Amino acid sequence: MRNPLLLVSAVVLAVLALRSWTGCTDEPAPWSTVSETPFARGVPHGKGVPIQATTCWLAADGFHVAWVHEGQDGDTLVVDGKPRHTFPEIRAAWGHPDSDVMTTSGGVRLFVSPDGKHVAHPAKTAEGMTIAVDGKPGPSFDRVWPPRFCRDGEVAFAGRRGTEWYVVVRGKTHGPYERLASGGWGGGWPLLAVHPAGEHVAWIDGTRRRRSQTLYVDGQARDHASRIRYPRYLPDGTLLYVRWDHERQETRFVRGAKKGPPFRQIDYPYTDPTGRHVAYGAMLADDSWALVLDGDVQTHRSPDPIGLVFSPDGTRVAYGVRDEQGSRRFVVDGELLPHEDAGFLAFSPAGDRFAYTIRVDGKDLPANDPDRTYSVVVDGVPGPPATHVWRPVFSPDGKRVAYRISQKGRWALVLDGKIQSWGGVGDPHFSPDSRHVAVIERSSSACRVFVDGIPGPAYDWIPDVQGLASPYASSDRLTYVGIRDGTAYVVEQR
Repeated sequence: MRNPLLLVSAVVLAVLALRSWTGCTDEPAPWSTVSETPFARGVPHGKGVPIQATTCWLAADGFHVAWVHEGQDGDTLVVDGKPRHTFPEIRAAWGHPDSDVMTTSGGVRLFVSPDGKHVAHPAKTAEGMTIAVDGKPGPSFDRVWPPRFCRDGEVAFAGRRGTEWYVVVRGKTHGPYERLASGGWGGGWPLLAVHPAGEHVAWIDGTRRRRSQTLYVDGQARDHASRIRYPRYLPDGTLLYVRWDHERQETRFVRGAKKGPPFRQIDYPYTDPTGRHVAYGAMLADDSWALVLDGDVQTHRSPDPIGLVFSPDGTRVAYGVRDEQGSRRFVVDGELLPHEDAGFLAFSPAGDRFAYTIRVDGKDLPANDPDRTYSVVVDGVPGPPATHVWRPVFSPDGKRVAYRISQKGRWALVLDGKIQSWGGVGDPHFSPDSRHVAVIERSSSACRVFVDGIPGPAYDWIPDVQGLASPYASSDRLTYVGIRDGTAYVVEQR
């Protein structure tokens, strides 16, 4: 008589072999396991609801979402589905500084502190316009501008009463001033430069038409010149700016207490991520323009500082130069690259590789002409041509490159030089181990996350989250926020 144990063992082994041969296993497919945890209901999202209607962020205690509810008694700030406080009106859009009109645009821009514990927004009270933090209104004005968070959840913001301008820092009002300057930035908003630790705030008073401007730090005059531009703080807390002296007809870059060499003009100064190196375009005595790197004038002329970029470690710098026909080429480490009509350049995390966009064909065609083609050059080799290309992204190990393209209205993702047909409408995110790529696809019908081409669940909206630089919680797990049917979920996909 045959041994029944041997017979059963043979059957089990045969079944396991068949499952292995057919690819059938008990293990779930990669990225198909999804868990959803609701944390807010009544979220104003769905078809026809603008993106600006909600603000989402990540704090130490988890994810949060906030919006403004318009009711008969006024506007109410709602956080995670719970009403916080009500004002006669919570304003949204920021108009031109010479206009007293502030109109809403279907949603309210909320400002969240870096630690995610405090929320600020513009509010209309019986006394006028103000900035409220956690429901507490500040001083009122005829007009206010976007706030900047300082330390301990307090803010700095600019306001105006009639023709007089003021700056409020941590509840203390400074002024009046003749006019707060934008500091060389577009948009015309008063510039407030905030120290990295929130310890100091700098601003500029005066108009350039009168050739008289004063730089203030915490309400104390720091410098006076014909014009002061681009003030900001470095990561180490050093204040830098550009000052122009009309009488001497010279412009100098100022870093802390040290002034740089004089030039006829100086463009916006760029710094590397570490704050050790500074580069800017400067007009020399012969009216030619050159790039100045840490005070040294570089060889190539006609720089285009818009394309200036440092490597993450600050050891390499790239910038564009324009020829007489207006075509731009990149200079990397002092070497002029061969491709013309260059656009944006990105270094790998270690700085040993770089990739940049170029225009391939259609130079004389209008900017939006579909027959114009572009490409991305990686290690000197152009990738597939496309109607539009976006900034390339390197993987953490620097070995892989991904970027978005559009070919006459059809989106795609280019990964390692090959066009992928999945999820090409979002910026690519590499996993920490560089093995996987995730993109967020947003469309009018549904939003979902693709990982290595595998789609996740559909949502009405997947918002950007302040404080969440990447959706990867680890190399094999994603964490993000999805909003469906008015409910916000914390989504884990693995």
